Amino acid sequence: MPPATDQPDVFLSYSRQDKDAALCLADTLEAVGVRVWLDREPIAGGTSWGTEIVEGIKGCTALIILCTPAVMQSRNVRQKIQLAWRYERAYVPVMLEAVEFPEQVQ
Repeated sequence: MPPATDQPDVFLSYSRQDKDAALCLADTLEAVGVRVWLDREPIAGGTSWGTEIVEGIKGCTALIILCTPAVMQSRNVRQKIQLAWRYERAYVPVMLEAVEFPEQVQ
């Protein structure tokens, strides 16, 4: 078994309106031993959220996207998907509602 690291197994992306569902999924995954990067963790003073997000995606195995219409309209989510592509990380859509994927993520 490889040694434990501080890196997350998955990075969870969601819209603010879906925060309760995101927290529930994160808690469920963590209960079975999956380390989840979620923006509920504190970051060190003077650290950039953008840098933390990039490092979280670089270090994870997969980007999980809670899919709702609000998420599909989010520029930030599209940027996270592009980062996942750049660092050759899978992205896994979790469908909370029926949505159409923007052309940039198809």
